[in-house]
Amino acid sequence: MPLSLTGFFLRDLLVWRSGVMPALTTSLVCSWIGRQLLVRMMDLGSVARRVCAIGDEPFLSRLAEAAVESGDFVLVVRRPLDEVRGLGPAEAEAFAADLEARRIADLVVAARERRGRLPLHLLLAVRMRGIRVIPYEDLYEQATGRVDLDAVRPSWFVFVEGFEGSRLDHFAKRLFDILVAAVVLAATAPLMALAALAIKLEDGGPVFYAQMRIGRCGVPFRL
Repeated sequence: MPLSLTGFFLRDLLVWRSGVMPALTTSLVCSWIGRQLLVRMMDLGSVARRVCAIGDEPFLSRLAEAAVESGDFVLVVRRPLDEVRGLGPAEAEAFAADLEARRIADLVVAARERRGRLPLHLLLAVRMRGIRVIPYEDLYEQATGRVDLDAVRPSWFVFVEGFEGSRLDHFAKRLFDILVAAVVLAATAPLMALAALAIKLEDGGPVFYAQMRIGRCGVPFRL
């Protein structure tokens, strides 16, 4: 970066090509050191998001496991939903103040059934102190890259991201997929041809395995 800034602001300055390699080496070493320091800080919990979770089992335990697995957040406070749902305004305010003092960034609601069970006084007090309230499904998916199917309800599909996009977005994505697939197919065609020949020589069976799948809007297609 210093080399780039120097070349941008001092265009008349002559930088020999022999200086590029030391600059790249230094950059790689500094990047590695910075990454190691960041990983150590994440392990100590000084950088990772501090999270409070209220809800039911087994979701609270799964969230604790996800915190250890990913290292993206630290589960500082964990409370059963039945323990906090009856909090009055004063108790909810005290609970929210304690979360703020512990530098909690997110309050995760990990309830098996939310209807009629959410502690509204607590959720409002938490939001007023700038702490986000997020559903368990979202944080679990962000941390692990997986969807907890036990927690998914029909309403989740209504509010989850990923279904948006204009026609231009869909066209660009489709074009990109086709181009990349064509390049990879051309690069691997010789290897695939050898694999197909080996299959034929071994058992004489079909090279391709076909199966019917359900695609977008319930339209079946042959894979």
